[in-house]
Amino acid sequence: MADNKMLLELCKMIAHQSEQNSQALHMMAETVKNIQAPSTPQENTIDILARGIDVFDPENLHVFKMWYDKHKDVFEVDGGNLTDDAKSRLLLRKITQKAYEKFSNIILPKKPSDLTFEETISKLEEIFCESESTFQLRFKCFNVEKSSAEDFLSYGARVNKLCENAKISTIKTDEFKTLIFMSGLKSTVDFDVKTRLLSLVEDESSSWRCDTKDDVLLRKVATHIRWA
Repeated sequence: MADNKMLLELCKMIAHQSEQNSQALHMMAETVKNIQAPSTPQENTIDILARGIDVFDPENLHVFKMWYDKHKDVFEVDGGNLTDDAKSRLLLRKITQKAYEKFSNIILPKKPSDLTFEETISKLEEIFCESESTFQLRFKCFNVEKSSAEDFLSYGARVNKLCENAKISTIKTDEFKTLIFMSGLKSTVDFDVKTRLLSLVEDESSSWRCDTKDDVLLRKVATHIRWA
């Protein structure tokens, strides 16, 4: 009986020791799993700067240049000591997955890491650019209206933004006349005519806007209406 009792106690001790060993092994495994390679100063800087940058989402803000201009100092001043590669990684980290996929697919067979920081910016500006032509943007300026819910400061800021995007300061006399002509077609009767003219000006503007007489574009538009 005594031998059986000792054997039983021995088995209990072995089982307890085995459980302790198992727990120790589990803790070691968790520790190893949680161990990460020490971050480099570059990676730490990227992490810190990334917190202050909004994510670029083409579905909400179509123009990449506007987004980059907002955060330009983060890359060029705050992140001035980063390498070209680190800046590119920071930049691509702050665009949506959908935008990244579109960008990476367009530059194939190159990889994002094959482009310099400046090349990455240039390509993103090319992909996510203003879809409207300069003429369309200028036409918007001539048709802007203040909403009843909008204060004058907000309205003024919106007008300023529209005019800057449309590069109003570079407008030519001929185009200015044409814009006034077309913005005056406010009657519902003239709606179809105005729509056709917008399409016509967009399709043939490059050939019309040659360095000839200032009223070439306006005369072309007026003539088209006359014979339409």
